[in-house]
Amino acid sequence: KFISLYNKLNMIKDFIDDVNNKKAIKQIIKNLKKVLKHIKPKKIKSFTTFGTEDPSTTGQILGVLSALGIGLRKEIKIIPDFENSIFEGNHYISGRIRISFLLIIIIRLITNKEFKKMQTNFNNLKEAL
Repeated sequence: KFISLYNKLNMIKDFIDDVNNKKAIKQIIKNLKKVLKHIKPKKIKSFTTFGTEDPSTTGQILGVLSALGIGLRKEIKIIPDFENSIFEGNHYISGRIRISFLLIIIIRLITNKEFKKMQTNFNNLKEAL
């Protein structure tokens, strides 16, 4: 079993270390960044009240939200309630998603040679595992 697991891990490592696969992964990441930049909301307004019955848990959640930078903008208000268990709010998000842009990205990715090779390598890896 150990030798079988070791061989499988080596096959996965070889898949990741393959030059064509690395190029394909870079293309995927590049296109994913474009898509995320495209669909990023332009306007966000949020007013949220949250709380748990435990003040320490509410404080920990508020600390995590503050560390992430959520609530630092004027448009996002987060109000903790340290005594009641509550989660309510009003939210407004506007942006755009154009199907033509997404289709162009998908077509570019599908027609990419490295991506096709990676698909073949991935299918071979799946069959071997």
